[in-house]
Amino acid sequence: MEEKLSFVVLGAFRDFRNFSVEEIQAWVSLKWLTREPIEVDKASRSTFIFYYKSGEDRDKLLALSTACYKGALVIFKRWIPNSSLRDHDFSWEPCGLKLRASLSI
Repeated sequence: MEEKLSFVVLGAFRDFRNFSVEEIQAWVSLKWLTREPIEVDKASRSTFIFYYKSGEDRDKLLALSTACYKGALVIFKRWIPNSSLRDHDFSWEPCGLKLRASLSI
């Protein structure tokens, strides 16, 4: 168990939908490019736990800080050992948005 908790990331979904562990596990397994498989568990209605076997994989995800799944924003934070979910700040962080407009006459 100690090793399993070495590389943990929490992901909070900012969406009204209640995604299942199976759905998020399939997304991670099929779409994320990682060295080692990632195990997904659910901590609360909107927060998931991502267990990594590789610190390098974990650090790559944390560097992204956010992702989008089916239009839902996911905010990633490093898990703080011996803490509760309330100890983690998943508030909205500023992000850039680039819009391209085309005009045809």
